[in-house]
Amino acid sequence: TADKTATLIVMKKEIEIKSPLVIQKNENITLDLNGCTVRTDISNTITNEGAFTLQDTAFNYGKISVSGQKADGQSCFINNKGSLTLTRGAVAINITATDAVGFAGVSSLNGTVNVQGGELNVNVDRTTGKTYVEAMLVNGGSLKMSSGWISAKTTTDPVSSIYLYGVQSEVTGGLLNVSAVEGDCYGMTLVNTPSGHIAGVQVTAEAQNGDAYGMHMSKTGNLTLDQFHIKVKSD
Repeated sequence: TADKTATLIVMKKEIEIKSPLVIQKNENITLDLNGCTVRTDISNTITNEGAFTLQDTAFNYGKISVSGQKADGQSCFINNKGSLTLTRGAVAINITATDAVGFAGVSSLNGTVNVQGGELNVNVDRTTGKTYVEAMLVNGGSLKMSSGWISAKTTTDPVSSIYLYGVQSEVTGGLLNVSAVEGDCYGMTLVNTPSGHIAGVQVTAEAQNGDAYGMHMSKTGNLTLDQFHIKVKSD
């Protein structure tokens, strides 16, 4: 918006994020990966309270790579409390959960999320404890998605590609993929959703030793589904 200071950051080489980053309420940051790679192993890497856009003008070759071990507690890569836009570029998250943990690639609380493209891939390997994993968790606020690929995979326990709680949603395209070696998996979960429109989405859900669901809905309001393609497989 006009009252936010707009800043474009264009990457020129690979970098490593070693401490959490905060985008303030009065800031409008666009990060152009420009074909480069960002690496980090810290939790809650980016907290966005203003406006943050992730893009890649180098034909989707840019990538953010998140790895490491997560202990007991809640963690994510992007903690969104403002306006978040994903256009191009890939976010690849591969972590080991060493104890009970809740993890989301993107966690948004009463913010706005706009997915126009790119990839978000979350892979969690649990060794002990119990995990709850979402590639994208949106609690309150709104979600718009017109394109992109969102994927979540765990070795055990519940996993969702997208989890919406009390969210106004407008999803008109994109690919959702979710899989679990043990436990149940959900392509899209909607809870306390007042209204929304979901169309042109392709969902693939696969559970090797559990149940797979293309969509799970609870206490939803006026929700319109159109051309919602689901492929599920469970053993």
